[in-house]
Amino acid sequence: MTPPRRRDLMRNTCIQGRLNCNGALNPPPVCESPMVYFDCRKITAGTTGAECQKSCQTLDMQCYSTQCISGCVCPAGLVLDENGGCIPEEECPCIHNEAMYQPGEKINVDCNTCICKNRKWECTKDQCLGTCAIYGDGHYNTFDDKRFSFNGNCEYTLVQDHCGKSGTANWTFRVITENIPCGNTGTTCAKSIKVFLESYELILGEEHVSVVKRGQNDEVPYTVRYMGMYLVIETTSGLILMWDKKTSIFIKLSADFKGQICGLCGNYDGNGINDFTTRSQSVVENVLEFGNSWKVSSTCPDASSVKDPCSTNPYRKSWSEKQCSIINSNVFAACHSQVEPAKYYQACVTDACACDTGGDCDCFCTAVAAYAQACSEVGVCIAWRTPSICPMFCDYYNQQGECEWHYKPCGASCMKTCRNPSGKCLHNLPGLEGCYPNCPPDKPYFHEDQMKCVRLCDCYDNEDGKIYRRDECQLCECTSEGLQCKFDDKACHCIYEGKRYKYGELIYTTTDGTGWCFSAICDVNRTIDRNIFECGTNTQPTSTFSTSQPTTTVSVTTRTSQVSTTGYQTTSTPPEITTVATQTPTSPTTKSTLTQ
Repeated sequence: MTPPRRRDLMRNTCIQGRLNCNGALNPPPVCESPMVYFDCRKITAGTTGAECQKSCQTLDMQCYSTQCISGCVCPAGLVLDENGGCIPEEECPCIHNEAMYQPGEKINVDCNTCICKNRKWECTKDQCLGTCAIYGDGHYNTFDDKRFSFNGNCEYTLVQDHCGKSGTANWTFRVITENIPCGNTGTTCAKSIKVFLESYELILGEEHVSVVKRGQNDEVPYTVRYMGMYLVIETTSGLILMWDKKTSIFIKLSADFKGQICGLCGNYDGNGINDFTTRSQSVVENVLEFGNSWKVSSTCPDASSVKDPCSTNPYRKSWSEKQCSIINSNVFAACHSQVEPAKYYQACVTDACACDTGGDCDCFCTAVAAYAQACSEVGVCIAWRTPSICPMFCDYYNQQGECEWHYKPCGASCMKTCRNPSGKCLHNLPGLEGCYPNCPPDKPYFHEDQMKCVRLCDCYDNEDGKIYRRDECQLCECTSEGLQCKFDDKACHCIYEGKRYKYGELIYTTTDGTGWCFSAICDVNRTIDRNIFECGTNTQPTSTFSTSQPTTTVSVTTRTSQVSTTGYQTTSTPPEITTVATQTPTSPTTKSTLTQ
């Protein structure tokens, strides 16, 4: 705590060898405003003084005083801040992971947002997804945040639901990983993943996914998309798997599965102490006993303890420590208070020492990327790659004369793609690292297979298996032979007051004589877009009305001064406008959208 500031009134001067003092011998000090002097001589016994001055750090602590000490203190209702000044209690900062945040500042804790108010955190209470991470040389971080390392050359169950005594009964999803040696010291790295979902088996390996269907279930319970360097599988049951197409796997689960799962990722019951639960549902202390119990095949040999790779390969230790020091450096300083770096650093050093058969840079980069992703999970985005440290060459995907692809440390987790044309995803995931295209308006879809932005996708299904092209009068349908299109008259014209208009054609433009103009254009799927805007301006229309064509004619009355869509209100109040809108019998209400 910074000591209270004061200045003495005593002035001493030396005259002919004698000390001459002006003022009182023991005057009370004058404290800098707003502090006041507290004199213990003028109070009753047992009263505390400056020794119990409250600060933002000690507001909730009890003060035990053995003697009253006089000094400068803050007036009642104010407390000391970290700079030695006096502030109201409600202006004290909040503390999170030893870092201070001022009132009004926000942080992300899992999927919730917390705001600092009255020196306390007020957080949303959304149910967050649990995360299990597996990366590099057999490093695990369970759903309940228990960290351990396990190396075994076999297939192992990472997670499954409905865990019976046998550990396999009645599960609806199951994730299995196959470990393959990645060094001469006995270390292994996850290389292949199998995901079982109802009657589907998804096999992830060699940087792609293949699907095996068993049974007659036509409803596909999953979606696959590529985001940055990750392949993401989302399921309707609440399981999400993110794979970097190398050795890192991140599994997310809905909170509905808490306490209902088992495997190397633990039981997800909020208690990391009992995460070492074996297939037979017994809790053990030994990581080898726990890991070996989750072998898929009993014919695989049991895993044994592995020697420290840096002791086995001492010539690699200094290089590994130097490279991995980036985790403890200022590059990741913003994340250190949010995610403890020590264990990630040690895992990095171990992996860099272990990969002695080639790919050592891959092992190092994967370990650092795992820490960067853990930072992204808590809302801290770190741009750590450089041209000399694990570079990512996104320009490879740029075609000649184009510059759409760029590296993003925390890219969008959901975008318009040919596999996901709506641009909507089941969950909002934290930013994922990798190369991302900035698709222009004339090529809004990202084609995952061609790795480029396209105007239209080859083929994709919506609810009825058909799509309308927004720039052509064609109706397209997905077939086994690809996208089949034919001219569709209904999708490409509008009828207004008995007259026929083509797609994109101007139907009318007029004015009301008071400075407001109106226009209507034929849009896709027989809709008419009506625009109201101030004449003589180049601004966007004040409002847009889209209505379907035609069998019923209704009158819609509106005032452009009060458009009841998003609470937006224009500044001027033109006269009442009556607009004639056409619509089908199945749509009794007029759809209106507002652009600004």
